[in-house]
Amino acid sequence: MLVPKNEPYTLIELIDKIPLEKPGIRNPLFQIRSGSTNTQLNSNIQIECIETWDNNIYVGTSDGSIINFMINKYPQNENKFIDGTFSYYKSECHYVQRKTVSDKKPINKIIIIPSESILLVLCDNSIVFLESNSLNSIPPAKLSPIKNVLNVCTDEAVTSNLQICIAKRYSIEYVNFDHGVHQLMEFPHNFSNILKMKCYSNKVCIADNDSYYIFDITTGESIPLFSHNQAYGKPLLNVLDKDEFMFVTSTAQGMGLGVFVSPKGDATRGTLQWKYYPNSIAFQYPYVLALMDDNALAIHNILDQKLIQNIYIPKDVQQPIRIANVRLVFIDNDQQDDAKNLNIKVLLYSSNKLFALTMKPIDFQLKEMMNGKYVNYALFLLEHDIFKDEYYVEIKEAKLRQFYRNAGYVLMKETLFDDALECFKKGSVSPINLINLFEEYRIPTPLTSPIKLEYNDIIPDSINTLITNHMNKNYKDIDETTKISFSQAFYENAKNMLMKYLKFSRKNQIASGKKQEIDTTLLKLYIENNDKKLYDLIKKENYCNIEESIEILKEKKKYYAMGLLYQSKGLFQKALEIWLKIESKQLKDTDFPGIQFIVDFLSNTEDKELVWKYSKWVLNENQKLGAKIFMSEKHKDLDQNNVVSYLEKKWNEAALIYLEYLIYVIKTKDSSFHTNLGLSYIKSIIEYTKTSMDKFEQIDKDFNDVSENLSYISYLKSNKSNEIINCRLKFLNFIQTSEYINPSHLLKKLAKYEILMIEKVYLYSKSFEHEKALKILLHQLNDYNGAEEYCHENQKKCEKQKLAMKISTSDINEINNQTKDSPNLSDLHLNSLPKKNESLYLTLLRLYIKMENRDLLAPKIIKLLNSSYQEFSIKEVLDIIPLHWSLNILNSFLTRSIRNSIHIEQQTKIIKNIVKGENTNVKMVLNKHLDKIPPLIIDNNTKCSLCDNEILEEKFFKTSNGKIVHFNCYNKINK
Repeated sequence: MLVPKNEPYTLIELIDKIPLEKPGIRNPLFQIRSGSTNTQLNSNIQIECIETWDNNIYVGTSDGSIINFMINKYPQNENKFIDGTFSYYKSECHYVQRKTVSDKKPINKIIIIPSESILLVLCDNSIVFLESNSLNSIPPAKLSPIKNVLNVCTDEAVTSNLQICIAKRYSIEYVNFDHGVHQLMEFPHNFSNILKMKCYSNKVCIADNDSYYIFDITTGESIPLFSHNQAYGKPLLNVLDKDEFMFVTSTAQGMGLGVFVSPKGDATRGTLQWKYYPNSIAFQYPYVLALMDDNALAIHNILDQKLIQNIYIPKDVQQPIRIANVRLVFIDNDQQDDAKNLNIKVLLYSSNKLFALTMKPIDFQLKEMMNGKYVNYALFLLEHDIFKDEYYVEIKEAKLRQFYRNAGYVLMKETLFDDALECFKKGSVSPINLINLFEEYRIPTPLTSPIKLEYNDIIPDSINTLITNHMNKNYKDIDETTKISFSQAFYENAKNMLMKYLKFSRKNQIASGKKQEIDTTLLKLYIENNDKKLYDLIKKENYCNIEESIEILKEKKKYYAMGLLYQSKGLFQKALEIWLKIESKQLKDTDFPGIQFIVDFLSNTEDKELVWKYSKWVLNENQKLGAKIFMSEKHKDLDQNNVVSYLEKKWNEAALIYLEYLIYVIKTKDSSFHTNLGLSYIKSIIEYTKTSMDKFEQIDKDFNDVSENLSYISYLKSNKSNEIINCRLKFLNFIQTSEYINPSHLLKKLAKYEILMIEKVYLYSKSFEHEKALKILLHQLNDYNGAEEYCHENQKKCEKQKLAMKISTSDINEINNQTKDSPNLSDLHLNSLPKKNESLYLTLLRLYIKMENRDLLAPKIIKLLNSSYQEFSIKEVLDIIPLHWSLNILNSFLTRSIRNSIHIEQQTKIIKNIVKGENTNVKMVLNKHLDKIPPLIIDNNTKCSLCDNEILEEKFFKTSNGKIVHFNCYNKINK
């Protein structure tokens, strides 16, 4: 990364001759002149320390004096920076007063406490207190001197200087000077000496005779760091921040090293390097200033540890020279804006001159870098928090955004569009500004005029102008064809940058008030690039200008996208009209997903009118997909009867699918739907009979070939691959499982179709007309195995039906009493029962015997008797079988039947005796219990405790607490 030759600091001469001699040697009332002289006035007296506050300067001398100066003239130049050069001239100061603290000992340190108007002065290992305005000593009664002091410093976390850290010979104290001296903390130490110290909050950086330490004044713990060598110079240290300190040490060769350390003693960044050990150091974020022996001031940036500037001190400045951190303010009385006051944080002084080191404002330095094409370094500084605590948070964030925007424009001029994009994102540049750089997307608003940046740069009129200028500057000698190719590539890169930034801005507050322009421009970009992201944009909520966008989409033949845009704006009918035209080949758009997309749309729309109107088109195209529209969650509220009626008009397949949905998914119990589904299945089967009757006949013929081993239904199930058989099985399965069909309606439909015999069998079974079903199996299908299976499957159902139809005589009589004028319910019920109360097996046997070929069927009849002997009575069988049949063929049946009868009889006796024994046991327990209970006497005075009426009935109830209640009263309460 190229580091600019940035010169952030300039010297301002504050005092060209410092009168260090005491009164009596020379009159201290003098006039500071703008010129300089080489006359040596103070050969033996030196400045030991300096303290400042506001526009006051306090100088501590080696002969024990304190001299007070005051700045009385603001540097005369309204334009502080011109063409990157600093133009301040000499400032004028005047002498105020002088105070002698000691005749022999030097002033080691001066600290001002502004809020208390106190100067704290360290001299001869003692701290004395002076008034800052008059330099008069404060009486000991008010503030007594502090003795045995090695060093003192302020807590740099507190700007008021009210908290002071004092190092004594054996302890370190933390003192508050708010309205007197208040000791807050004190901890002992074992340092050999304390030559240098700096404090920030609870951490104190200390240098003793040999090493550096970090001392915690809240716990008394000390962290040793590394050694220093006083042969190269005094120990140097400084506080950079609450989480970072700097200590200066040296290599064995005498080279100076600046080490950055955290409060825990860990290194925080790379080290600074000097050719030799500095005389003194100062810090002003982000720069460390080090004064070297050759009168050079080396200035490094701590963010990258690079040497930024060297300042050479004029030769007429007497040695020794020192620098120090201070707080000094130039106040311009002619200016109303406080921002034009000049804050000085670093002073450079010798025994005869005093200079202020003024740093150019950070934002001005950044502008210079960008103008000088050092954008990357400026960005590096921005990313490393160059502004730090320079401004309030809101102002700081605004300035950061401003510089990122400016950096983006500079990078864009160099056609570094990807880098510019990142800067624009961080700078939250207005999307309109970028859009207006492209002539074909330019928005006709006042914003299209050029925008001046704060550093007097101007956004180019168009991206074309920018690319042309770049080509003319960097590609002068290439041929025209190559130049055009390069220009097109740059333009595509620029459009890609715009597209990415607009996508980014859509998700941020940057888009506020500009959403329509952003989305409409994005739509144009996607169309030009044939980018599928176009559909992601318009499928969701968007702010595209409908008229302009439709016109562009129509021009580019993006009909599917047109429909999506209409849909996003709530114009559903227009969207559907376009999609129907695409599907019906009136319009061509290969991106359209097909009819399923229309089905999905109609399935999810809230507009029921659209559903009824456009589902007709879908049903005509594909009945299965059309039925799905009405089966969606959104349309569960549609009247099911209306839907069924609507579908049954023209679309039988769709009606069947919808009815299956109602019965198998919704689980409807509506008999009409069940019956309609059965009729739909029949219609489907009948359709096959119209075109494929020979296939039905072939099915029966094939069955006859295998009928000895299979039933008719088993044969059908073994041939499911046959389309006709599969359709018939679907109907038969439905008949078996549905409890709500009306069999008579379905039988009427099947009446004239002789070929559909098995279907009739199932329907007769459903209506409990078992004899009719068995006759079909025996006489028309010759399905003897099926007849026997029929009995097995339906006998239990028949028994359940008889049990369910037994209504107690008392209930029927009660109903008849309530409805005397109506027909007797018992008669109606009896009419619904079968005429013969016999088992299906006996019915089947009778049908077998009545057949003309009964003798040929004797083996099948005997098989039936032997396999189901439990279901037959011997007497009934003997009464039915022909007289000419030998009893020998019934031998197996008779043996099994007699054994079964004997077994049942014996089993019944056992159960009867067990029940009798159980009843006897219960009676004995009851009698024992009654013997213990005294007799309960009911007389005319006994009343029910619930209704308070007399107990006149035979039935009454005694509760657990001994109360007598009517039996009916008790039942009413406990219901």
